[in-house]
Amino acid sequence: MNFLRCIVMCLLAVLISGQAAAIDDDKDAYFDSLYNRYKEEVVNYERDDKIDKVVLELNRVITYLESNGRSARAIQVISRKVDNQDLLDNPLFKGEYIQMEARVKRLNGDATAALEKYIEAKELFEKEKDWSRLSHCLVLIGEHCRASSLHDKALEYLNEAEALYFDKGLTDTMNLLHIYNRLAAVHNEYSGDTSLTLGFTRKALDLAIKTGNKNAQAISYNEMGFTYKNLMLFKKANACYRKAEALWRSVGAKISIANVMNNRAMSYQSENFYSDSALTLYHQLIDYVAKEELVYSLARPYQYLFELALLQKDTGRAFGHFVKYNDEVYKERDRQHTLSMRNLSEKYESEKAKNELIKVNKDLDQAKEKVKEEEQANQRKAIYIIVLAVLVIAVLLLMLFLRRSNIKLNNRNKEKDALIQEIHHRVKNNLQFISSIMNMQMNVSENDRELDSLSDASRRIKAMALVHEMLYNQGNTEGIQIKRYLEELTSTLRELVDVDDKPIDFTMDVDDLQFDVSTSIALGMISSEFIANSIKHAFNDIDKPKILVSLKKDVKGNNHLFMLEDNGPGFEQAESSSSLGLRLIDIFSRQLKGDYELNTKSGCKFEINFKVK
Repeated sequence: MNFLRCIVMCLLAVLISGQAAAIDDDKDAYFDSLYNRYKEEVVNYERDDKIDKVVLELNRVITYLESNGRSARAIQVISRKVDNQDLLDNPLFKGEYIQMEARVKRLNGDATAALEKYIEAKELFEKEKDWSRLSHCLVLIGEHCRASSLHDKALEYLNEAEALYFDKGLTDTMNLLHIYNRLAAVHNEYSGDTSLTLGFTRKALDLAIKTGNKNAQAISYNEMGFTYKNLMLFKKANACYRKAEALWRSVGAKISIANVMNNRAMSYQSENFYSDSALTLYHQLIDYVAKEELVYSLARPYQYLFELALLQKDTGRAFGHFVKYNDEVYKERDRQHTLSMRNLSEKYESEKAKNELIKVNKDLDQAKEKVKEEEQANQRKAIYIIVLAVLVIAVLLLMLFLRRSNIKLNNRNKEKDALIQEIHHRVKNNLQFISSIMNMQMNVSENDRELDSLSDASRRIKAMALVHEMLYNQGNTEGIQIKRYLEELTSTLRELVDVDDKPIDFTMDVDDLQFDVSTSIALGMISSEFIANSIKHAFNDIDKPKILVSLKKDVKGNNHLFMLEDNGPGFEQAESSSSLGLRLIDIFSRQLKGDYELNTKSGCKFEINFKVK
């Protein structure tokens, strides 16, 4: 019987060792020493000090693995739990442990499972009335929602965390700092209210200065610089970026230093594309990354150098920078692919090895009990176990083959999506490049009629470029969120056309719908022509100008009603029949294959009924 048992163990050891090979080969000394130190310190902690210290040590391990793209190895750390049942029985440590599980699931791309874990931890802290941990957990949930583009939910959880902090008289300054930082980030991405963004950023900065946390100070200055840059207050933006860089240099945060150098160069570029400061800083960034041997993408600097050389008609230098730009793009894509493959391999192999080991131990224990009861059936049972093991090996080999096929298919799909995203990015860049050339021509032109023509052409190009920019930024190539697109388009039109600064009341009544590129561009171009015409011509004698943008879907069918209306005096269509704007409205209305009506007698009102396949 012992001989047969050895045969079974050998067969299964070969299987498990093959699965664990990828994990063992990838072990690095730093990870092992860090985890071993964590295990040694757990044994020595006093009961009252264990929770926070164990959480700190375990999070340190996970942070290291996360920064090196090893999310699958982080899952292994969590699955081992803590070799101390006394800690696992503590509800507060259990809540911290559940939060770490949520963090690892988020790293592994399972956003839904991560959110479920965060909610589980939140309910546990509420039950235990640990308000400090509950407030921290609410911040984590808010940040998770923000990263998943659920900005309304993110605001809800972050506001709840802030209210809890003050209602319960909490004193954890770092937690309050994180609350303000995340509120600033959400408002910066979602509400567009720069006053709120700057307000929360300044609160976070004050707390960072009070606690002497230089990294947190630098983060706040960098966020503030980004907001000022969007407001085109470039001097303030550059001053903030310089402060952030100085702070990060004082703590040796090299990647953060590279990021803020890039941000400052982009600010110089936004202010003046031909800026010597931008050119010098991009070269300094390239030299810094090379000197420090950082894993950092230089695609943005080389793209700028390429475009600048192209505008200066230095084709030789432009070609050299273009080659380096493409090298950086493919280098970053290859690095991400390598990390993804390593994580997939570690996750699959470790889970399979663990499951099979559990199964082997269970089978051997059952065999031992049956041997005691039925001594005469020992030989047949041993043969059965061997056959079963062989079948398991065959099944697992088949699963490995299917897994490799699935990985290849997933990689092809990812490459296809990446190429589609790159196409939209290139189209958006090309359209913006054409618009920039027109703006340059406008700067040197003294002919009013030519200026109007170029301004209208630039506006129309930006309306189309916005579609491709949204497709690139949202990571979803299947369609455009039309409500967000029309809101951003009207905001852009107000800046481009509203030359007399007369306040216009925009009313947006648009359903949350998703359309393809063709339909979105048609609606955008119609809106662009109508709104631009209204702003320029309709409100000369109107005290309270108003523009309505409405898009509704018939709940009983697939019909859509799109309506644009202003409260101007109207105009005679016969006098404007040769207008390019009206011809474009007619062309894109026909493209939608809908019935439209343009009423210009009292005010101007456009309506079209159309269907979407």
